[in-house]
Amino acid sequence: MVEQEFKAALNYIKDSKNPPLDTNNEQKLDFYALFKQSTDGAPKGSAPSRLKVVERAKFMAWKAREKLTKEQAMQEYVNLLTKLAPNWKKPKI
Repeated sequence: MVEQEFKAALNYIKDSKNPPLDTNNEQKLDFYALFKQSTDGAPKGSAPSRLKVVERAKFMAWKAREKLTKEQAMQEYVNLLTKLAPNWKKPKI
């Protein structure tokens, strides 16, 4: 059930016909980290250099969620999308 909802959420975000989400950097990192945890599991290796600011921020956000199961990460991803776009599940007319 949660996997289907997660896939629907991914499709909603990818669909250019939908209005863009008004997200801040923290929310973008949340989406990234939850997606990576859902699809790849826990991060492997060490964090990128502090000089690689973006890559390091993404890795650290993902690392902060490494204890979530695949299903928990999927559910949190759906919850975040629902918070930012409450009507995303409603069918288009």
